Amino acid sequence: MALAPLWDNSFFLCVFMKPNLFFNGENSDIHHVSLSVVHDVLIIKSSQSALTVSWAIEDMILKEMGNLKKDRPFLFSSRETPYARLHCFDLDIANELIGRMHRSQKEEWININYKVVFTLLILATLFLIGLFRGWPLFAEKAAPYLPQTITDYLQAELEEDILSPYLMCEDDSIKKHLKAIIKDLKIKGFEKDDDFEIVVINHYNKVNAFVLPGRKIYVYTKLLKQANSVDEIANVLAHEIGHLHHFHTNEAIIRELGIRTSIQLIVLGIGGGETISKLGALMNSLSYSRENEREADAFMINVIQKSPYSLNGAVDFFSKHLPKKGKNDYSIAWAAEYLSTHPTSKERIEHFKTFTIKPYFEQDSERLKAIKKGCKPLPVGKQPIERNDEKEKQTNKK
Repeated sequence: MALAPLWDNSFFLCVFMKPNLFFNGENSDIHHVSLSVVHDVLIIKSSQSALTVSWAIEDMILKEMGNLKKDRPFLFSSRETPYARLHCFDLDIANELIGRMHRSQKEEWININYKVVFTLLILATLFLIGLFRGWPLFAEKAAPYLPQTITDYLQAELEEDILSPYLMCEDDSIKKHLKAIIKDLKIKGFEKDDDFEIVVINHYNKVNAFVLPGRKIYVYTKLLKQANSVDEIANVLAHEIGHLHHFHTNEAIIRELGIRTSIQLIVLGIGGGETISKLGALMNSLSYSRENEREADAFMINVIQKSPYSLNGAVDFFSKHLPKKGKNDYSIAWAAEYLSTHPTSKERIEHFKTFTIKPYFEQDSERLKAIKKGCKPLPVGKQPIERNDEKEKQTNKK
């Protein structure tokens, strides 16, 4: 029996008010319901009619994990009434139900298909060829198959952990300009404003940009202030979208979280408190492999070559990261770059120069000036302090 469309006016009212919703599976009626747990039974009572339904918790199935911050309810069903659905916005009730459920009741919501079976077969194979040698390969193969609910959850948790020390730049004009640059690149899935989001971090110590699972691109203000051209910004943005295109962030997260927690995320769809506790430490070690960086560079080159912009922007950006000659720590800086997970800046610049490089498209423009003027620097002494978890632990011990 098909359920009622979820886009009528009554539904939007329901979601806005966040009531629990019940669909009996027999008709298109939507019931606003109250929930209570009595012993091992969930009692569902309609506030609009005399409808009362009792579901034994042992027969319930978790169909989808909720995200109440995004108005996404927990979705439950019952083996006794397979067509009925409960949209639960009550976090306490949802947590109690999930806590009482057997693991098999949580596994069924994934609707195991060939992708999950394929992933599990890869996992079994990798155990045979050796855990440590096989896990990076598993991470690469499994990365595209992380469910959307999980990537949304990871993005929200990681974003909160990463951005908490910093102030955001809420200058809409800068975000508008950056979105226009990305749309100029004509990348599939990034053609419209609603396809992605730009977050500008008001930070003047890092020349950087990064992405997380999902479709958000994070840019530091120092990168924008030091850009020599719009071409430079376009190249950096194309490179970061390349990481999203190849699921590099998903791959790095699976690799760093390890086997047990990753299986919880991929198979069960939940991580619990243990997963959350690992996320803070994760961002300190999360990195892309050299192969990841080369793939993102190749994506960037392909996109830029088809766009109005020039690879001169990439050459300019990476030239800023070359170790400076004449300084005492030159050899140390060179060694640190050589031993890092990234290809060396010199290697990347030489690679870019093997391609036909068009002249700059936009060097000294009004748009570039507007981007540079936005987001005023924080006052002296107000710059965010980088967190150092190890130092903080030592301080707490004292």
